Formats: sequence, C-alpha cells, structure tokens
Amino acid sequence: MVALTLSGCDACMKPKTEEVRHLLEKELKVGATRERVDKVMKNAGIPYSYDQFQNRYQSTIFESRCGPYQAVSIYVYFDSSMKMSKVEVFDSYTFL
Repeated sequence: MVALTLSGCDACMKPKTEEVRHLLEKELKVGATRERVDKVMKNAGIPYSYDQFQNRYQSTIFESRCGPYQAVSIYVYFDSSMKMSKVEVFDSYTFL
C-alpha cells in the first residue's frame, strides 16, 4: 500500500504535485485498466470522481497550510475501451 502525505505557502503545493506525479508515473502506464487505476488511487489515499463527459477520473487535493486557493489537480483519462490513455498532474489555483 502506498500512502501520500497531504502536506505541503506560495509554492506550497509544488512538493505535493511532484510527489503525486512521481507516484502516478511510477504506478500507472498507458493501457492500464480502470481497475488498476482505481487500486492505485485508493491505495494512495487520493479521493476522485468519474467525469463521464470527459471520460476521466478527476481529483483536487487541498492542503490547509497552503490556503484555500492552492491545490493539486489530477486528471486520469481513459480511451474508448476504458484503458488509461493519459495522466495530468498540475498545480492549480482556485477561488472556491
């Protein structure tokens, strides 16, 4: 089981973004099954939802020390056969 520490300031989320990116690049490869992606996301403690219109899993990780407007955004895309096609992990800034 792989667990992420949700810790992270202006560039407060950068270490978390790199940690998540590294984990997903290591554990997931193009063509991975949806079940494999589920397992990796759950084992890492990454909450996510499925966007049926974009055919992707999406997640936003907030860190309270970084304030309410900084987050890590994660998108895991699937092709028409529900095999993973791409992963995006990036810093995001929101006004939620």
